[in-house]
Amino acid sequence: MNKFLKVTAIVVLCGVAFALGSFIASRFMMPDRTTKTNNSASGESAKEKIKLTDAEVLGNINDRINLHENLVFNDGQLTFFSISPVYKFVLEKKSELEPGVTETIWAFEVGGEKKKFKALSTGCTMKRDDTGEVVTLGEINAQEKEEVSPAFAGLMQSLGTNIFSGKDELACRKVWGRLQSYPQLKSEMRDFFTLGKIGSGLTSGKEGIVDLTDRLILYFAK
Repeated sequence: MNKFLKVTAIVVLCGVAFALGSFIASRFMMPDRTTKTNNSASGESAKEKIKLTDAEVLGNINDRINLHENLVFNDGQLTFFSISPVYKFVLEKKSELEPGVTETIWAFEVGGEKKKFKALSTGCTMKRDDTGEVVTLGEINAQEKEEVSPAFAGLMQSLGTNIFSGKDELACRKVWGRLQSYPQLKSEMRDFFTLGKIGSGLTSGKEGIVDLTDRLILYFAK
């Protein structure tokens, strides 16, 4: 009888020890699923914050450019929009392609990347319809490697037939006449200057220089 009681006691003690060991292992050694879930959620939250930070680097589009529409000159013969950055561009190079026609190459940074593009310039004297003011568009009062705030113009409709006259007629017609006009032009140029996005149909040539000579003309640089 005593032997039977001893065996029973040993079995009971083993059962208690096993149960206690299982409890300790599950409480202190196994990973806490709640903690893991919380950590996962925290990680997702951190990723969302990183995305927001990356987006904020670009800033508000309206804070990076000035965009003016429906600028009308020479009795409705020329209607264009002007787009200009509020930050500085570097005039990398300017060279006269032919009398009265200058090619300008510009550089700027967006999202930590350097972008380059080229646009043509020519001095054209025209009268602004709303004010009657006679102005010369396309003048470059800047030197190479200088940081300036330029403005560029893009057509909003086709050129009139009698828009240019005088000594500047040939150069002005050649430069303005090569510009395209289509509904998405403003948004494409805005995206390029604010996001560095190169629109469809644009090409990036030597040294990554985007050719905008048929999209924009230099309005002024000073």
